[in-house]
Amino acid sequence: MKSLSSSKDTFDNSGTYFSYLLFVELLKQISPTKLAKDVMLKKCKDYYRRNKPELEKIDLFQSTYTADKAIDWYVQDCFIYRLVNQAFRTEDVALWYVFRFYIVDLCKQLEKVHQEQHIQTCLKLFRGQSQMPTKELEILRASVGGLVSTNSFLSTSKDIKIAQQFILDAKNSDDFKVVIFEIVLDASRLKTTVFVDIEQYAKQSSESEVLFNIGSVFRIQNVDYDFELNVWKIQMEATDEGTHDIRHRIDIMRKKFQSGSINLLFGRLLLDMHQFVKAESYFQMMLRVLPSHHEDLALVYDHLGDLNMHVSNWNEAFLYLNAAYEIKKAKFRPNHPNLAMTLNSIGNYYKAIGEMKEASQFYLKALNCKNDPRNIAITTLNISKIQTINQEFENALDLCIEARDILEQIHPRPHIELVQCQGVIGDIYFAQKNFTVAEHFYTAAFELSKRCLLIDDPIRTNCVRALADVYQQQGYTNRAITICLEQISFNETHLHENHPNNAHLLMKLGELHTNDHHQQLNFLKRGLHILETNIHLQYAATSICLIMLAQCYVQHNESDQVSVCYMRALELQEKIYPKNHPIIIETLELIHAHDPSTS
Repeated sequence: MKSLSSSKDTFDNSGTYFSYLLFVELLKQISPTKLAKDVMLKKCKDYYRRNKPELEKIDLFQSTYTADKAIDWYVQDCFIYRLVNQAFRTEDVALWYVFRFYIVDLCKQLEKVHQEQHIQTCLKLFRGQSQMPTKELEILRASVGGLVSTNSFLSTSKDIKIAQQFILDAKNSDDFKVVIFEIVLDASRLKTTVFVDIEQYAKQSSESEVLFNIGSVFRIQNVDYDFELNVWKIQMEATDEGTHDIRHRIDIMRKKFQSGSINLLFGRLLLDMHQFVKAESYFQMMLRVLPSHHEDLALVYDHLGDLNMHVSNWNEAFLYLNAAYEIKKAKFRPNHPNLAMTLNSIGNYYKAIGEMKEASQFYLKALNCKNDPRNIAITTLNISKIQTINQEFENALDLCIEARDILEQIHPRPHIELVQCQGVIGDIYFAQKNFTVAEHFYTAAFELSKRCLLIDDPIRTNCVRALADVYQQQGYTNRAITICLEQISFNETHLHENHPNNAHLLMKLGELHTNDHHQQLNFLKRGLHILETNIHLQYAATSICLIMLAQCYVQHNESDQVSVCYMRALELQEKIYPKNHPIIIETLELIHAHDPSTS
């Protein structure tokens, strides 16, 4: 289960949830092949290579399986049920892709049988879970009235005694709780929720099973301890709420990348939702399977470059982007539209490392490629950012408004870019110390982000930080602290306490507590812990946090810790910046100033 929202009136979503739905929706557009089936079964045989009974079932599947038997195979207690659910639990996109052949068949057959059964009654369903992580239970308790979704296919039973068989002898502990889900399914009120009564479908079924499709949505009615059953009971109701919003978002993303290969679109969508671990897994898999001269290869390099830009691994990003650029230069004329994305991304690289002249040159080259309106607007907005840095404020504002006007003509509206436009206009006024007007645009950006973006989108965090910056400049330090703490609390409830978005807010809190060194140190250490425990390290942010920590340790006279933080920051900077970059030189000077004996 994935928590989507604790609000009774809104439907906020995280990128994790969308990734399941997007995966299935996109795979439906790819024709099944014998190769896809063979790859899946090879993976299954490798996993069960020492299990003769399961290997025999795999051979039977290979010789007899047809698409109209997908449900039959899933409800058996055999390899396909276990491995498909294991794949979704690991959130390993490469593994999802391996099972695409079967997953699409199962989804399509569930939809077909659901329509044929046309159930209109109200059912009460149950599901036992012997080990729910305590943290997950606490999130569900805090989300009563809100929505949750399934992150795989969900099996339930009409008989509570059958559900109880799955939790026999299970005990509560500090880390895990025993739970029973009680789900009301009022089929007469549902139009988009897909489920199948397995008892009707397979007459031999003895578990009174009802199977829900992946991504089904439920509203949490109550979470409480049932002393009669000696378990936690989670009461929910199946709902169609939010599904229109989901389809709308998917439609936006499809149109945004409509010219791209269907095989790459899923990875690009994951990247756009900041699901970096899944996106990298997917694109690295594509690098392994694509022939060396495949037409999609340059796009894979483009996307891997963009991914590394997102996590601030600038050097690695440039290697991928340059590889894409070299392939495209050999195939297309200098102003071909296919070059625009790569040129814009290389411009982003130079802007990130502070080389504004080179960045501007690549942005202008990108504009010369007659691309679609959205990409023209994005590049125009990037040039506006450069002009803000160069203090050419009037030109910057004109370009930003031009970009916004282009974006507002696009349907469906590209909300991410519109939020960024509002933020850049705020930056222009902030740079001119017109903090009142800057606050107006930052607030507009934040409100739009809350309405339109996923709850784990870093742009929402950027909006909060921008507001904290402007409050700080206006002398409203307590107001700046409050907005950061409120967003951290929201993230901890709806995402998790170690979500990387919180690290940036904790760093801001450290900056705001310059007169309280103990609190400052606490916030910065928490921020660093989050940054270092995430799989995709945000290199630039981590190095900045380490520098801030070092300077905080100076105030505490902890000389050894100062050196450790500076050296760790330097190690990261040398990984992501070109040799002899000014930031590296600045850190070397800090190290030498702290310890003159350091060469």
